[in-house]
Amino acid sequence: MRIRYSPPSEIELEGTPDQLRELSDAVLELNVTGEGELSLSAEAGFAPSPYATVLTGRRIHIEGERVCISVAEDALIVTGSFSALRSFAASLAMLAEGADTSHIHFEYWDGHPDIAQDSCPLVISVRQSSSR
Repeated sequence: MRIRYSPPSEIELEGTPDQLRELSDAVLELNVTGEGELSLSAEAGFAPSPYATVLTGRRIHIEGERVCISVAEDALIVTGSFSALRSFAASLAMLAEGADTSHIHFEYWDGHPDIAQDSCPLVISVRQSSSR
């Protein structure tokens, strides 16, 4: 899985269908077990263009109400309640299962029930092969 970032708030999470499905399953499992945090690594050593840099970690926390996407150090941080994180997992699964698009925008819009207003916009992209 690759994560590209351009400060202050342009983020892309890219993975193959299998990687997106695995992340979705891990988020849902976090909800089932009630564990407070999931920490995973991300791919390094690739050109982040057109973004500025690569993030090499992913941390998901059960915290707060709505999903909030942010960056800390070199990691993508996703926080939210159990129910809000199910929305994030569903977005990952939709792309993994062959949605009619190559990417989606997981971002706040006025009145969104699951995404926090101060969340960074996140582009989630599906990569059909392991190289690009």
